[in-house]
Amino acid sequence: MNWRWAALALSPLPGLLWLWPILAWPLAALAGVGSLLVLLTSPWYCAAGATLFMHLGILAAVKVGFTFKASQLFALLGVGAWGARRLAGFPAPALPWKGLLPFALFFVAVLPSLLNTDAQQVALAESQTSVRLILNYVLLQAMALVIYLAIDSRQRFMQIVQFSFASCAISLIAGFAQQIGFYAGVYNPFNYLGIHSSIVDFYGPFLRIAPGTFANEYGEILQTTGILLCGWLYLIPQSAAMRRWRPAYLVLLGVLVTALIINFTRASWLVFSVGALSIFVLARLAWFRIGLLTLAFGAILRGLFYLSNRIAEANLVVSVGERFGELSDVTTSSAGQRLDTWQVAWEAFLEHPWIGNGWGLYVFTHNVPLQLLAEVGLLGFIAFYTLMAWVGWRMFRAWRQAQDPFLKGMQVSLLLAFGGCLAFDLTNHGVFHFVLWLTIALGLANARLIGAESQAREASVPL
Repeated sequence: MNWRWAALALSPLPGLLWLWPILAWPLAALAGVGSLLVLLTSPWYCAAGATLFMHLGILAAVKVGFTFKASQLFALLGVGAWGARRLAGFPAPALPWKGLLPFALFFVAVLPSLLNTDAQQVALAESQTSVRLILNYVLLQAMALVIYLAIDSRQRFMQIVQFSFASCAISLIAGFAQQIGFYAGVYNPFNYLGIHSSIVDFYGPFLRIAPGTFANEYGEILQTTGILLCGWLYLIPQSAAMRRWRPAYLVLLGVLVTALIINFTRASWLVFSVGALSIFVLARLAWFRIGLLTLAFGAILRGLFYLSNRIAEANLVVSVGERFGELSDVTTSSAGQRLDTWQVAWEAFLEHPWIGNGWGLYVFTHNVPLQLLAEVGLLGFIAFYTLMAWVGWRMFRAWRQAQDPFLKGMQVSLLLAFGGCLAFDLTNHGVFHFVLWLTIALGLANARLIGAESQAREASVPL
């Protein structure tokens, strides 16, 4: 085994301290050694580590006044490794200064909102404050930048995408293990609140559990990964190596769809369905193959129906039906509650329309446009959606320009995933969800590869 990969495996060990407290110091020492080894080597391994542990949330994290996740650790190590290589005169990618400007402008546009916050909102000791959300945003940007800089070839791009799928698979294994353990009577999730799971609610026979995430957040993670996985399976040429792993990817897709249903976030069902259908149409799948996929989806529902009847807690299919039924009357249940929070956010926006009332104060709004208006005013709202429009245009233009079937297929998948995140956020709160920034990093990195491919093609054409 390559020693650098061993270092990656050792680095997140502090996240297991809750399980074996007696091993705290040995695990911390191993993690420190692993982190140092990664820091002294290539930034590529830092980007790989950030991606591999990204979906695990607080399963691989340590409390340091706030929950410091392994992916954030690798992001900071990647920035340090990149800086060390530049200072030492070793080859390292140049920062895309012009490309960083829209991200920096949004960050600067948020800062005036702090003028309307009280002292408590700028205290790091509080669980959720404007200052801590700014810190979280900086860490997300560091993660996206490290991944973007590390993708300097098609092979590296493929590896990062595969690492992301592997990370999601590990997260799903942990989530289903929690489900099984709960109903087997060997695991009580309430004993671990705030440690490695966020319990949102009980629905049917399943807990809406994901490692270190809330239900809505996990819905966005699953829908985005699912769209990218559909593109990986149906829009790009299948090499011999990819064909060998295709059954495993199909199994992962089935498990992911199952988890998406169990998650009970209706917006993610809609976004995933539209994204997957768009990919099937772009791939020009025969209708009988789309029919087979529909049958597979029905088989998953049938299996869940059988399981829900075996478990006396409740009937899953009835619960799913109730979630869809709520859409018929938007004044009741969770939909009605969100209409109330939207009204609250709108009234807060009218109080301070230019700079808002403070970043992070209206997360409960469940609508990112209204949330931004209430928190950071028109200044932050315009800066954020200008950034999103710039990212979307760069990705779209690269897709139209691409000739390589692999790069073109992945770019349209990333475009659909990116658009899906923004659509999902019309009824949720996803500015701080890592999956949005991962999609942006991958989309911009792939756009850079497509641009390099286009330049090489033009240079080879004789005048």
